[in-house]
Amino acid sequence: MTVQIQLPILTNRTDVSILYKLIDRTYRSFLLLEKEFNFPGLEDGWLHKRLENMNSHLAFIRKRGVKGKVKESFKAFAVLAQNCINSFFEEQERLTVNWETSQLSPDKGIALDALWYKIDEDLHDALYVLYYAELLVHDNIKLPSREKILSISDSDAAYIQKGQRYPTIGYKPQIARSGNGFICGYLLPAENTADSEMLVPTVLNVYQITDIMPLLVSTDDGYASEKAVRTLQEECRIPTVSINGSKGKKITLEDWDTTSYAEARRKRSAVESSMFTLKYRHGFGRMRRRGIDAVEAEQLEKVIAYNFVHMIRKEKAVLKKTA
Repeated sequence: MTVQIQLPILTNRTDVSILYKLIDRTYRSFLLLEKEFNFPGLEDGWLHKRLENMNSHLAFIRKRGVKGKVKESFKAFAVLAQNCINSFFEEQERLTVNWETSQLSPDKGIALDALWYKIDEDLHDALYVLYYAELLVHDNIKLPSREKILSISDSDAAYIQKGQRYPTIGYKPQIARSGNGFICGYLLPAENTADSEMLVPTVLNVYQITDIMPLLVSTDDGYASEKAVRTLQEECRIPTVSINGSKGKKITLEDWDTTSYAEARRKRSAVESSMFTLKYRHGFGRMRRRGIDAVEAEQLEKVIAYNFVHMIRKEKAVLKKTA
């Protein structure tokens, strides 16, 4: 009963798919060694057939199967995966001498090293995914998403679900906007850190960058945290810390109807407008790079570009007024 419910939902849509992709990419990487760097071909002639059989089991598991049969299909899939991984390790050991003694131009040598290290990384990742997939199916033990591999293109990406929106794999950057529309704070936390935990760090990031402590903070209900509000008010000496929504109202009930808090809520629309511009006109919502350091650098470039464009817009507005 447990297997029937949990295997299709928790394993077959994530763990099994990731495992297959890692093994398939490793197989293609070995073929590239032969094609691009003249390495000896794979000695295990059954690898391609095993991958075909794994793909068949994967298709069956994705359809969620029927009672009991999904578990049997997963067992067969897991055996094939382990055999492939073992074979890849043997091939890697056999070809190590070719890698160590290769005589290539610098650019080709760098490309070979990158491919070789990627093979090694994918093999160890595949072993790890197989371990926790079997742990879930056989022992009903589920690892937290932050401890799992959720994307073969970016191992730093995390599982994200906000409210009723569709879940996705990616990052949750924190952005702070000044009163005149400039982005004055930017953080990219690792893993799927709750917004409520990031309110104080984001404000402190603004202070670190600008050397100015804000006089007003206005944000949405996702950042609702009584502890964070008290910290900003008492330790950071910020007089107005407004959080929209029902949770925010409960936390700031005494100040909710004051002029400063009403003004802070009114300014939220301008903040959302900036976020829309940053996301859709500067491509902030989609990254071309992978890995948290590279993603952080790419998004920071977009933040800087946004500020330059906004600065030009503000200068044009001033010139128009004085003309």
